[in-house]
Amino acid sequence: MSLQLKRSEDFSTGVLRVIDEEISRAYNLLHDVPPLDRHETIHELRKTFKELRAIFRLIRDEMGEEAFKKENIFFRDLGRQISEIRDHTAVMETTEQLREQYTQGFDSELFAPAITYQLQERQKLEDAYVNNDVPGYLRSQLGNKLQEHRSWTVSVNAFEQIAPSLKRVYKRGQHSLRVAMASQATEDLHEWRKRVKYLRYQIDTLSRIWPGLMGSLEDELHDLSDLLGFDHDLSIVQKQINDNMVVFENPVDKSLVITIIEHHRSQLQRHALIKGQNCYYEKPTAFIDRIHAYWSNYEKKMSDNELVKKENLKY
Repeated sequence: MSLQLKRSEDFSTGVLRVIDEEISRAYNLLHDVPPLDRHETIHELRKTFKELRAIFRLIRDEMGEEAFKKENIFFRDLGRQISEIRDHTAVMETTEQLREQYTQGFDSELFAPAITYQLQERQKLEDAYVNNDVPGYLRSQLGNKLQEHRSWTVSVNAFEQIAPSLKRVYKRGQHSLRVAMASQATEDLHEWRKRVKYLRYQIDTLSRIWPGLMGSLEDELHDLSDLLGFDHDLSIVQKQINDNMVVFENPVDKSLVITIIEHHRSQLQRHALIKGQNCYYEKPTAFIDRIHAYWSNYEKKMSDNELVKKENLKY
């Protein structure tokens, strides 16, 4: 489900509704999940928790630091209950994409040890997930949070109330880009990816208020986070191979897979850094001024619509 605010809603009402819908959706996803749908459900849950944390960052100053930290930690900890399972699935899917890409040039079984390792490790985690009734725990926690959230009030009447939070997220992403460009280290690229995702989810929320006005930024950030995600997944496989967790019978196959991964990662990183510079080309103040202009345009449209309604009522 996309995050969508209705055109007739003010920002505060819309944001509270979106939070309610996302928590409700996560809660309902955990109801009688068939084993075949388990990993797709886990993926959707983890994404929803990240989206909620991004929204809370957007209204951070309105919430207050104590309330923000409480919600951020709550959904962070829920995400950690399923993060390892999701990581193995993501790494497996990325490795399978790599295998398909190189099918014609190499043996189709070249990547089999890496994929098999993900499946075996994921199964161990999945067994614990079921045996410890993690779905039941998550559903209970979300049910309580849903009731708690419905008593909340948020009052965002001016752009200045969300501007500092949005600027912080943009500025930190821009800083992380510079660090990643300088070092190209795996940990720095991963840190940048997290910042990109927060901004992406915040822009996604805002773009649902003003369809079309945000331009292609949300799509650009989506593509950027995917590039960085693929690179991170391959870095995990690379480390697993180097640490001999993934075992190859033929040393030549091992060297070949590492070479392919290193080549593919260099391409992903090059594209990500180019796209990143396009997404973060503005100074933070200029970026906020641009988003403020969208906000003002929306408010004017809402005001004009109200005037039209009043005029129509006269006749």
